[in-house]
Amino acid sequence: AGIELNISYSDNSEITQEDLDNITGMMTNIGEIRAELNIGLAEGSMGVQELEDLNQQLNEAYGNLVEMSGGYFTQEDVEMGRITPERYDAWLEMKTMEAEADRLNFKAQVEADTKNVPELMQKREDAQAEAQRYAGIANGTTSDYDFLNNLDAQRQLLLGRYRAGEISEDDLFTGGQSILQQARDHQWTEMAPANFMAIQPDMLFGDYTGPFWNRRWQANPDVNPFGDAINELGSQTERQGANYRAATTKADEANAALNQQYQNKVKVVEQDAFAGFGVADQRSTATIQELAASYDTLDAAGQQMFADAIAGLQQLNSTTGYISEAEKVNTGELVQQATESVTTAANVEVLGDVQSKLTELSTTYSTLNDETAQADFNAANIEAVNAALDALGVDKISSLSELQSKLQEISAIDPSGLSFDAAAASLTALGGNASDAKAKLDQALASLRALDGQTAHTTVMNDVINNTYNNTYNNTRNSATTTTGNANGGIYDGGAFLSWVAEDGPEAIIPLGAKRRDRGIDLWLEAGKMLGVSEFAEGGIAAPYQAVISTLPEDSWSDDGNGSGDPKPVLTGTSGGGTGGGNVIQITVEVNPEYEISGTSSPEEVMQVIRDRQGEVAEIVGDEIAEQLEDIFSNM
Repeated sequence: AGIELNISYSDNSEITQEDLDNITGMMTNIGEIRAELNIGLAEGSMGVQELEDLNQQLNEAYGNLVEMSGGYFTQEDVEMGRITPERYDAWLEMKTMEAEADRLNFKAQVEADTKNVPELMQKREDAQAEAQRYAGIANGTTSDYDFLNNLDAQRQLLLGRYRAGEISEDDLFTGGQSILQQARDHQWTEMAPANFMAIQPDMLFGDYTGPFWNRRWQANPDVNPFGDAINELGSQTERQGANYRAATTKADEANAALNQQYQNKVKVVEQDAFAGFGVADQRSTATIQELAASYDTLDAAGQQMFADAIAGLQQLNSTTGYISEAEKVNTGELVQQATESVTTAANVEVLGDVQSKLTELSTTYSTLNDETAQADFNAANIEAVNAALDALGVDKISSLSELQSKLQEISAIDPSGLSFDAAAASLTALGGNASDAKAKLDQALASLRALDGQTAHTTVMNDVINNTYNNTYNNTRNSATTTTGNANGGIYDGGAFLSWVAEDGPEAIIPLGAKRRDRGIDLWLEAGKMLGVSEFAEGGIAAPYQAVISTLPEDSWSDDGNGSGDPKPVLTGTSGGGTGGGNVIQITVEVNPEYEISGTSSPEEVMQVIRDRQGEVAEIVGDEIAEQLEDIFSNM
């Protein structure tokens, strides 16, 4: 049994503290018996229906809480009022810790399972190779089967012609010998059928009758010498087909396990991104697809969580090579789904405003009893109404009396297939303003476009994943996509590819394209410095001649009086009566050119031979001088 307390308040009255104390006292006297308070408030306050609706929502919320708590809260707790804010906060804190522990444990398990990826990939690869081998054998035995049936057709044709008298017995046996030779020359997939190679020409067309001392051959159309061989080949094909199917199943199972590993990693990304919703929010355990479908309901924090999930998936996809691209979560499709979600929501909002305005016009028109008033009202509004209808692709009307039927057509419009511009144009035609909805939509679309265009930058840490899986079983497999190493450097052109960077120490990546020339030069100079290469824009001496500088006298570097601090010229020798006083360098070059001159050559011809060879002699002398100078300077 329960007690019902009816407390009524007149207009403009207020509930005082004394009133509340009285109610509290009555509740205390009631004890644990449940009481239902029906308080009638002043006019203009919350109505009875609104109060009932709120109570209904509260009961639903309590029911969800009881279910979500997993037995921590009960319906009795609800009825007895034992779900206090303090108790709820304590439960929420406990669930948060449990959820975080579950998330971390699952993440650790997924990472531990990564070690199984190489083994699964090898199993799949072995099974694929096995399936292809069996498929090849099955295809070959099928070809052998067809070949042998063709030989049997030739045999039956020859026998038919012999029995019809078109060819002689010798011609028959000659044809049989040709058939058997074709069989011996054939490249059998495995080996020739065991019961086939012993067949002789006469056995192809008949058999022998009579006692063994007087046996005679005769043609027999019922003879079937190829029958057993054909049956054997058919059995081989069937066995290899069964082997192929078994190997394919093994490959599928290994691939399913790899896909599950990937899906577990996707779940880790989702849990990491959506943990911010809190355990009391069901979206904390949602999938990225579910969140994309309800993107229009997300606030700024929720949109950021979605963005984090997209970035995490892009990174995961870029570092996962053990399944095909088609098997991965398509982040572009998720962004498109989210785009459709916000566009549809904006259309629903604007279409609602359009319907409200059209309903208002229709209602006003129907309340006008005077024909003149209706005509005036129609004339004043029909153009705007038709413009609104036309924007939505709805047929125009000639009178507002038809507007009610058009409202039904508008209600049937699918907002997901409608462009926002069309909906906005319809509302604008009726004097409405869709700017707020457009601003909200534009902001969401801008964020989503940024997501769709972003790239996940990551470093692949395990070459186990650098393989591309071709999920088809045929005789031609796609070559594996591997990450190349470029520790020795190189110059590349002709397309992008995946590569290791700095895998064996620091590396420089220098763009050579014209549009990044300045950046390329900057990086080139910086790389040169890191390699110890000096700059010589202001001049200088490079090794091996740099060693000469350290041997110069101290006064070689004294100021010449002009304050520049530049070194004096280095004198490497004297000539004539000069007063150089520098180091004297002696170079001896021995050149012994050989000329072929005949005894009948004239002096002019001899000189011409020497002139023809003077370039060669000069080159020899120059090379010899350069080598000696290099040796001298490097040892000074």
